[in-house]
Amino acid sequence: MSIPAHLQFLQPAELEALKKIQTELPQIISKADHSEMYGHQLSDSEGPGKAYSETTRDIILLKFLKARDYDVAQASEMLLDALKWRKEFDPLGCASAEHDSKFDKLGVITAKGAGGQPQVTNWNLYGAVSNRKEIFGDLKGFLRWRVGIMERSLALLDFSKPGAGSMLLQVHDYKNVSFLRLDAETKAASKETIRVFQSYYPETLERKFFVNVPTLMQFVFGFVNKFLSRETVAKFVVYSNGKDLKKSLGDWVPNEYGGKGGSLLDMAVGTDKAESEPAEKKTESKDESKTEAEKKTEPVESKTEPEVESKTEPDVETKTEPEVETKTAPTTEPTEPATATEATEPSTEPIKA
Repeated sequence: MSIPAHLQFLQPAELEALKKIQTELPQIISKADHSEMYGHQLSDSEGPGKAYSETTRDIILLKFLKARDYDVAQASEMLLDALKWRKEFDPLGCASAEHDSKFDKLGVITAKGAGGQPQVTNWNLYGAVSNRKEIFGDLKGFLRWRVGIMERSLALLDFSKPGAGSMLLQVHDYKNVSFLRLDAETKAASKETIRVFQSYYPETLERKFFVNVPTLMQFVFGFVNKFLSRETVAKFVVYSNGKDLKKSLGDWVPNEYGGKGGSLLDMAVGTDKAESEPAEKKTESKDESKTEAEKKTEPVESKTEPEVESKTEPDVETKTEPEVETKTAPTTEPTEPATATEATEPSTEPIKA
């Protein structure tokens, strides 16, 4: 039997693990009494989310398998727990609900990257928190808002094939945030958010950037790296200057982060500018409005626009910023040794023992 195209990258042992969890899936769904994951159906039964697709099902199952090093028993248990939680918590409801306006300025989703290509990114703006007790003291409200942001982001991803298209970027901006005094409400909200994302959203994070991190706190991030797997640490990048984010992601990032993409709010999903056509298409539409005489007098090469952004190397920072590796910071370690890390948003990458 030929191997489907979306599974041809798997090693034999990994493919065998996938077949086993596929076999166990009906029983897992029955125990959870829920078959939806990230807005997609894992079975052909009726239920919330998009229609069933074997390819999408496999891509999602592989995330749970990879998070548990392809241990089928552990991955099945993790999947069962996630399905039970989704039935009880209703994260899809969080995505569509109207949340308290006090959370409005804390998170932004953008959907485009270099050259206007799809690139879903979560921007978490902790410097916008003016009253921590008001925000984090409402733990239930905060958590449902934060899960809603995640679910809205996942809805923009492509689960029809393996790779980065089914993963997102996260940027955590700590501008004007004090790490020295963390109240009980902030710690509790951080701990619970870490638990939720670590347990129920495996392998949905491509890379994570911490920007505007005080230099004084960078040693903490380097220390906690020792407690995480190499694969997890490789996903984190820390910059003390937010404008250095351009070094990793290119010119498409918002102006606030050294790019030329416009303001972050203008790029946000749901705004008129974010929903407009990429620059390349706008240029073509202008050409079409010209007269035939004008078109004939124009040199052909003037219509070609180089896509500078698409040439940006994702790992530039490791070449120009030798200190980055020592600055990278984990957020998923449940036993974080320093209070500074408790303020960070959790990674969606579970820790591998």
